[in-house]
Amino acid sequence: MRGASVRGLDDAVLVVCGGAASRIVNGHTPHAIPIVKVHPAGAAERQVDDPDLASPIASGNRDALLARFDGLRAVLIFTVLGGHSGSAAYSEVISCAREKNCKVIVIAGLPLEFEATRERAFEQASKSFGQVDRMFIVDYAALFKIIMKGSDNCRLDAFFRICGHSVSFAIDNLASILEGPFFSTFSEHAYTFSYVNTMNPGDAAGIAVDVAPYDVDPSNGKMVITVGSAFRSVEIDTIVQSVVSATGIMPDIVFRDDLEDNKFVVFLPVRIGPSSPRASRS
Repeated sequence: MRGASVRGLDDAVLVVCGGAASRIVNGHTPHAIPIVKVHPAGAAERQVDDPDLASPIASGNRDALLARFDGLRAVLIFTVLGGHSGSAAYSEVISCAREKNCKVIVIAGLPLEFEATRERAFEQASKSFGQVDRMFIVDYAALFKIIMKGSDNCRLDAFFRICGHSVSFAIDNLASILEGPFFSTFSEHAYTFSYVNTMNPGDAAGIAVDVAPYDVDPSNGKMVITVGSAFRSVEIDTIVQSVVSATGIMPDIVFRDDLEDNKFVVFLPVRIGPSSPRASRS
């Protein structure tokens, strides 16, 4: 399927929840969908570490959120789970979107291993899983290990620039697909995604599995792969054949509007929830 142009996307919004998520997308702001940044009042300047304080602060945004969501079809949320203030805002956004009968699509980051909020982030991912329509999850600890394999000296600021670029590109891809049959394209409830840059289309899916920032089993369900609009049918056949030979499952190929034929976003189904395997924490 071809992703429709998103210049007229006026029935959806991206909500960036919390300071950590805002810092990741700074300088790499998605351009395909209107954006609202939600900091609990005062939390843009300070960290709110008290959960009893964070929830009522987040509720101060409720009327504004309800007004913003009025008449929308879908609300996309990007957040980094685990922190009190951002997570309180995240819960409030979900509640408001549900009250307005919007579909809720979450792009959720899990903190780095040394962050004290990591365990809480896994709990929040499981808890909110049943409250949203689709969840796309990225484990920054796993992604950091992958990037470190290719670099002996990866600074955190460089790492987060890479994260910002890949997340923003993936969000633009999701926004484009939202113009079409989004929920039949993403037929599983939860996915992770890999941003792959390669000149060999047949390698894209294999690389995506190797660098996926969450535990994946390629047989969990169909992959969704976005490609540039200039791709030829023979190149598409190469991708499809490589995925089918590895998984036995036909992928969905979605054409983007751009002409960049070396960039792929590969969405891979994952399992999230109390009884599901978690991303590696070691």
